[in-house]
Amino acid sequence: MKRGPKKTRGKKARAGAQLSKVDHAKVAAVLDQFARGWRETDAAVLESTWMQDDSTISYQASEQPAPLYGMAALRKYYKEALGMYPITSMEIRNVRIVPVGTAAYASCDIDIGFVVSGKEYVVHPRATFVLRKRGSRWFVVHYHESIKYEVPG
Repeated sequence: MKRGPKKTRGKKARAGAQLSKVDHAKVAAVLDQFARGWRETDAAVLESTWMQDDSTISYQASEQPAPLYGMAALRKYYKEALGMYPITSMEIRNVRIVPVGTAAYASCDIDIGFVVSGKEYVVHPRATFVLRKRGSRWFVVHYHESIKYEVPG
């Protein structure tokens, strides 16, 4: 008896999996909302991008010595950061979204301007967002940024 290729019975292989256009747009919209929250100095908008009832959420900002864990720590960070550093610009670019089951990660470059002691600074961190889908919505569960630098040679 000759057998054909094994059927996967509707299961998608992980290799080469892609988000639907709708989910891709929804993930991109979360990143846009995150940037808007910084630009508008609006902690509520920033907080709305997070899966708030998930105790495992984590946030590693480049200026922080260690990751922040949980929504209470994140709320405190947003309140302090938005009050301390007036934001002059915030853009997310070069976004690459990769699905992983019911999650996705998005890597990107960020341009963020802020004022310290009356002087404007613009930094260009790289960032990775990890998002999880709940129902039809996507929420951030992890964020990590790092500052690019050149190794002297």
